Amino acid sequence: MKRLTTLSMCTALAATLLLGTGSAEAKKLPPVRITLAQVGQNNLGKYVTVRGTIIREDTFSEGWRLWIQDETGVAILHIQEPDYLGIFNPKAIANGAVVQFTGKVINPFREWYQVVPKRGSDIRVIAPAPPVAQRGTPRELGSLGPPDHKALVVVNGTVTGKEDCFVFGIDPRVTNDPPDPAICILVQDATGVQKLALPLPAARKTAPKFFTVGQKILAVGMLRAKSNVGLQIYTALPVNVAVTAPGTHGSPSPPLRCGLMFSSSRVNFKTVDLPVPAKPNRRKTCCVFVRVWNHSLMAAIAWFCVFDGVMSLMQRSPDPRGSP
Repeated sequence: MKRLTTLSMCTALAATLLLGTGSAEAKKLPPVRITLAQVGQNNLGKYVTVRGTIIREDTFSEGWRLWIQDETGVAILHIQEPDYLGIFNPKAIANGAVVQFTGKVINPFREWYQVVPKRGSDIRVIAPAPPVAQRGTPRELGSLGPPDHKALVVVNGTVTGKEDCFVFGIDPRVTNDPPDPAICILVQDATGVQKLALPLPAARKTAPKFFTVGQKILAVGMLRAKSNVGLQIYTALPVNVAVTAPGTHGSPSPPLRCGLMFSSSRVNFKTVDLPVPAKPNRRKTCCVFVRVWNHSLMAAIAWFCVFDGVMSLMQRSPDPRGSP
């Protein structure tokens, strides 16, 4: 009777673990697939899956905002910088790419609601962006001017230097956008010189490759004309710059250090290290630990039940009353 009770307890405990795991998995319903027009107040705080074409690129201090469009509307894909390299094929993400992603709907930026994936692997490229040379209008550097403000241009030239700079928002309805620190690459062709501005999220990804004097590069970006900073070719994503020929002289610039921090009244300069370490994924680590613990516990229970059964058979003695 005691052995039967022990086996019954083992069976009940194992069944409880299995049923508990199954019910937890059953509660994890897949995110609902919706159109971009449905990304709004009704789905605020929910996890959804959407698909669309990238039509605009921009950055903020901690990552990127990509405007996504389908046949029904527009929403923003919000990518944190540590998640960028987690995308299966980040080099394919730029203007013109078709992407599908799953994330949480959060409050809007301007009038567009944002979808924030948990991790980079939640973003999937359906159709890659066209090559850099086909993402804008080819232009000579000397031909660019204020009338070309907000034009998407493709330029080809030689790197002659770099400098710290800052960029402003381009939305004409918002005049108080704070400036963002950036790195400006000086690019020259036969007609003139212009500044290729890379905000820090893009500069951190391109710094080892695109700061050698004499290097020839091909880049696409949006021309920004501001009275206080002049002309800049603003490129938000690191994949918008490609090396066409290595540098012929000079050496790579020293490790980048950004010296721009801003207050409401004036620009303050302070030196800080440019590289930013990736944030540890504590959620993933915790989930892995729970799964390993659960499987280990179930295995221990199974071995205990087997051992208990074997021992009961080995210790079984004949009935003292005798057998027929």
